[in-house]
Amino acid sequence: MASFCAILIEKATRRRPLALYLANLGSETAYRQLANHGYLPRFNRGECVPLIAGIVLIMYLYSSNRLPQGLVKVLKTCAGVDTKATHLNLKNAPKEFKKMLQQLREKFGKSDECVHDHSCTTNCTMNRIGVTNKMVKNMLSGGIAGLSMVAFPNVTIAMYVLWKAIEVLYCDLYNRGYIPYIPYGDIILYTISTGYVLWMAALEPQAVRSGYREFLMGLTGGRLALFNRHLIDSFGYKSSLIYPQSFQPDPLHSTINPMFYRPLREM
Repeated sequence: MASFCAILIEKATRRRPLALYLANLGSETAYRQLANHGYLPRFNRGECVPLIAGIVLIMYLYSSNRLPQGLVKVLKTCAGVDTKATHLNLKNAPKEFKKMLQQLREKFGKSDECVHDHSCTTNCTMNRIGVTNKMVKNMLSGGIAGLSMVAFPNVTIAMYVLWKAIEVLYCDLYNRGYIPYIPYGDIILYTISTGYVLWMAALEPQAVRSGYREFLMGLTGGRLALFNRHLIDSFGYKSSLIYPQSFQPDPLHSTINPMFYRPLREM
């Protein structure tokens, strides 16, 4: 209810970005919780999966001319799509990296269809193996490029790209009449996602992204840690794993569980 009231006082233009961010965080928290309890497997460098899915979906929409112009500009700037400019600035790059890149450029020249100054691995490989369909080429090369997160893992970026792609796809399908409009969808999404994340912050904080836990600690003046989580450890959530602190409530203003001070046989 607090999340619902909070989103109502936000500017209407900020509601969708906030809902998208909390949906991002909520889905990541849900995965961590399910993995903590053994319902889903854990993967090394699992950030690649949502990133690849998001990039493939974005490249599909781009190839179909269904990507909003704002995102088209971002895509062109980040990936150098349809431009002859070289976007990789090597001025401050390590010498070893420059040497490796030079060797790659010498051994693997660019294909005839390449528009860059040098070979672009996201496209030239597809040209060499005979992939001529532009949509397939863009989707495959985008998906392969998503493997770069193996070297630079960042779950925040990966989840943002995935949810941004889902948002764009939803808007596209709605504009084309395939799915209905959900009234107050951004408010509903924000309310459910935020409520779930805050619930997990109290019940199973290890399932919440560490950066967001630190944000909540600062926001609450450290009170996020002031739950007697050891009282619910027996339910299997390992609630006190990160915050083992406990406090004694004032008996004048609280009811103490009789199990803590009376023998079981007397109850």
